[in-house]
Order: sequence, then C-alpha cells, then structure tokens
Amino acid sequence: MEGGTWDVSKVSLASNNRYYNVSMAKFLGVDNLVLKNITLKCKKKQHMIEFAGVNNLLVSGCKFSGNNMDSNAAAPENVQTKEALQLDVATKAAMGSFASGAASGMGCHNVLIENCKFTNCSRGVGSHSAKTAQDKNPYTNITITGCTFNKMLGEAIFVQNWKNGTISNNKISNCKRAGIMMISSSYNLLTGNTVKKVKAFSGARAAKYKTTVCSVYLYKSHNNYISKKGLKKFKHGIVYFEGACNGNNIAK
Repeated sequence: MEGGTWDVSKVSLASNNRYYNVSMAKFLGVDNLVLKNITLKCKKKQHMIEFAGVNNLLVSGCKFSGNNMDSNAAAPENVQTKEALQLDVATKAAMGSFASGAASGMGCHNVLIENCKFTNCSRGVGSHSAKTAQDKNPYTNITITGCTFNKMLGEAIFVQNWKNGTISNNKISNCKRAGIMMISSSYNLLTGNTVKKVKAFSGARAAKYKTTVCSVYLYKSHNNYISKKGLKKFKHGIVYFEGACNGNNIAK
C-alpha cells in the first residue's frame, strides 16, 4: 500500500457513532506487508492502526496524527494511553470485533518502522499486552528508526514483551512520563535517540502510574543496551529502573 491519505478526522466523536471507538485499520495474519508514504488523520480516542499475527512488516515514511482526543487528565476515558500504531497478538481478546480467524495467538515479528512522523497522538508506537499470546516471545526483531514523535499524551514508544528489538536515531519531544517505556523486555538496543521535554502525568493517569519523568523507563526488563548518545538530562533522571532489572548495559 503506497501513497495517499486516510482521513477520518470529520467522523463524529458522539458516543453513539459506530466508529467512535474503533481503529482506522486492522491487519491480522498478514505476511510481507508494506505501508509506504501514507498520511493518516483522525480525531479519536483509540488506536489508529493495528497489526496482529504479522510477519515481515514495513511501515515507511508515513504520517500519523489525531488520536489524542482522550486528553482529559482528570478523568480520561482510557487511563492507559492508546498507541497510534499498535502491535498486538492474534486473539479474540486482543482484536475484538475483528476476531474472525484470530485464533493463532501469534504476535508480530520482523517489523521495520522507519522515517515516520507521529504528531498529536496518544502514544506513538507500541504494544501493551501479550497475556493471551501463543508465542513465548510475541514481539521479536522490531526496529523503530529515524522517526519523529511530538506532542504525545503518553510515552512516544511503549515497549512491552519485546525481544531483540532496535530503537535508534529517533527524535522525541513533548511526551509524558518517558520518551521510551520498556516493560518485561530483553536484548533490545537503544541508541542515538534524542529525548527532551518530558512531563509528568496528571489526574487519573498520575494516580495510576505516578509522576516519574525520565528519558527511558525500564520495568522488569533485562539485558538491554542503552547508549548515552542524544539523551537529555532531566531533573528526575535519564534512565529510571523499577522492579527487577538485571544485566542492562548503560554505555558511556
């Protein structure tokens, strides 16, 4: 899929609208998929695009904006902010109404997201659950490189249950809690990323996730390599550890 604009920014946000709380597009059980130079626009409180059970995915030169309508910090509809581009597992629990054929439980593997722009989003890229996955490691060989993230309601990149991934040379600014959040993930490389202007959560999100502010946040994650290059120094720290985190290399 190459070129063009997917624009649903005029769709009503009324709660009785059938498109109110669904993604713009979902891909399940697809191999060798390319999305290139596509602009995606919306006004939603949900993911913009979802992938599950996908092997060999390239998302290149795409622009994402508008799933930041859940900005009410006091009482947001989704306390957990929603990724504009979400990697998920192929189960009915994960894919909801798009559940036909979603029985393999596979995650996403061999993914390259490059040179994309995320602006005015809830989160940029990530995965936030894998409890129902059939794969022991549901997200492997995920690379995010050369992307720009600006004005996020939450973290720019949310890494959960990833293994052997690479996050490199991305520019991240104006997000909440952390530029990169890593949970239960191992053997990932983070290098050359610029992270600045991170603020704390407030309201309901602060009550659930605290008010930590840092460039990179690791929770129960092991054997990851993080280089100093590009990370900005915050009052609350560059790298923040919580839970058992073993074998991580913070270089230079």
